[in-house]
Amino acid sequence: MPGRLFLQSLGPVRMFAPGGEPLSFKTRKSLALIGFLLRRPGLSATRSEIAALLWSEGDRNRATVSLRQAVSHVRQAEAACGIPLIEATPTGISLLGDSLTTDLDLLQQLLAGQVPFDGDRLARLWGGDFLSGFDVIDPAFAEWLGLEQERVRSSVIEKAVSALEGLRRLTDTGAATQREVIAGFLLGLDPANEFAHQTLIRHFLDQGRRERAMQQLRDCTRELRNLLDEEPDPATLQLLEQSTGEGKVVADPGRLPPPVDLPADAASLTASAATITSGQSMADSMVDFPALRRDITLPVLSIASLSFEREADHVALSLRDDIVAGLSAYRCFELFEAAYWMGEDGTAPMRVDGGELGSFLLRFRRDRMLNRIYVQLENRSSGQIAFNEVLDLTLTQSRSERIEAVYRTVSRVYGHIIGRLRQRPGRSAFSRWCQAEALIWEFNLASDRKALQILSELEQSHGNFSLIYAGRCSILMKQALCYPYPGIGSLDQEAVLTLAEKAVALDPWQVVNHRMNGWTLIQSGRADDAARAFKQALALNPLDPMNTISAAEALAHIGDIGKATDLAMRAFEGLTTTPRIVYGYLANIFFASGDFDQAAEYSRRGPIDNIHVLATRLAAQHGAGLTEEAAATRAMLIQRIGTQFGRLDPSAHSAELTAWLEQVNMFQAPANRATFNAALDTLRETLGLRRM
Repeated sequence: MPGRLFLQSLGPVRMFAPGGEPLSFKTRKSLALIGFLLRRPGLSATRSEIAALLWSEGDRNRATVSLRQAVSHVRQAEAACGIPLIEATPTGISLLGDSLTTDLDLLQQLLAGQVPFDGDRLARLWGGDFLSGFDVIDPAFAEWLGLEQERVRSSVIEKAVSALEGLRRLTDTGAATQREVIAGFLLGLDPANEFAHQTLIRHFLDQGRRERAMQQLRDCTRELRNLLDEEPDPATLQLLEQSTGEGKVVADPGRLPPPVDLPADAASLTASAATITSGQSMADSMVDFPALRRDITLPVLSIASLSFEREADHVALSLRDDIVAGLSAYRCFELFEAAYWMGEDGTAPMRVDGGELGSFLLRFRRDRMLNRIYVQLENRSSGQIAFNEVLDLTLTQSRSERIEAVYRTVSRVYGHIIGRLRQRPGRSAFSRWCQAEALIWEFNLASDRKALQILSELEQSHGNFSLIYAGRCSILMKQALCYPYPGIGSLDQEAVLTLAEKAVALDPWQVVNHRMNGWTLIQSGRADDAARAFKQALALNPLDPMNTISAAEALAHIGDIGKATDLAMRAFEGLTTTPRIVYGYLANIFFASGDFDQAAEYSRRGPIDNIHVLATRLAAQHGAGLTEEAAATRAMLIQRIGTQFGRLDPSAHSAELTAWLEQVNMFQAPANRATFNAALDTLRETLGLRRM
């Protein structure tokens, strides 16, 4: 056999040839056929079973024809890689398992100790639920897939628990590292898994990290309450009791700190956190996974491939699939296949009333003479062509060129459809969210207040819409860092972390939820957990430049400088318009890299009413030795703070100012943190304040 194919079945589903090149399948159902057979006893099924599952809504004869076409598409993939995948008979189809390696197989082998342990590889292999996103191809398949995803997840959880059990009594350093990594992996799959929490509590106590063990117990308490409406087992509490040697816990880990005293227009920010900690079960109100919500209507985007079906066209189809995958990662559209082609048997597209959200058609047409793909977005309500994109296949041969082409097209489609919703008032829940999101990105106090009002109204009618809580989390953190109110005090880290975790629990496929969870973890001093959250956000949507640049700034704060800089520059090049706050992100990234001159220049172009950006400018100028410029920035920063407080009186507002000076420095690397603090010390000296 010339080699084995690799099937990425966890998360976004792809198949790769032995050399690493992605294989193209003309339809998603042909790839779903492979995934279905992979989970069948004996790797085989009858043709009637497959047809009933993948084409349940058509008549029997048409389903049979469609299955033959799917088999033909698999044969074309086989021809492209030279490796057989299936064996077809008149009555059944079997998968040739010896031809395949899957991420699920590798993951289970890793957990079972059948291959050398690699923590980074373990994290990479789990990309999400089995055949994620394939539930939309047919109702019957969606029903089967929902059960199969649960079986796969349960199997992986069981193997992770078994791995931890096997490592429990081993005391060497390697075993301790494996325990920590596998327990963290297990909590990523099941945040309320008490055994994993117990493992980490023991691990941190063995290392003498009692405060970290206490934090893990608080995390355990919160997750059990949120997801199961339960309290920790007494055995979990006893782990810390035993470590004190006095038969009691030093502090009550289950009691979350009270919310901060916010002004009237911001007090509702912590309302959802209070709801969670009051004992209400989130399990009773979870959304159908992985759907956003049944009552959240999204803009409709239909995908039409004109003239692609005439002959094998793997390059064009692969590019088209990358664009569709990029759009699906935003989770802002109802995506459909518009199954019609040009020619005698083709049917004309119908005009539809898309309402305020809109209905759109994205056409792909291949011109073989010029070797181009034409991508056209049409508003199906009006028939208006929003734009035409021309992708020259001769210029997309390299991986970087291909990514750039996909990046540009996805951004244009997303920007047109969502941009129009951000700019005009609407009544639907998703339209209202788009307006709130646009206000949040403006980074000023007035916009945050408007956004907060929209989110509060949405919670009344759509309380399980996860983005409500991610948005609130964003506003709460911004107001503490960029627009602190008099009397607000320190940021309530438990409150914002609870909001972020609720958002992730309600919809773990939304990148915004993972980003906000990551930022709250940075504020809580949990850099490793934060890094995992941002890597998850990048994996879920690598084509959103704002997602990428926000994650890059976070990685710079954590200390992963090289990756942060590379990501930021790539994302910056992909922006069609550049909000001023992006320059603030870049300032922090270059400050972390030690390029203080560049950091000072970027912060100068950031929003001048944002005291967080001004603090970075002060730190960059101080680090670059620009004494006069730093003095001018310090004076401007004091003036801006005074504007927010009405009248700056250091003696009257010393608590708020001291708290802000501590939390505005989010750099985790000791050298970066010390350099930033050295500049803030000059501000403390001017204001007559001391460090906490």
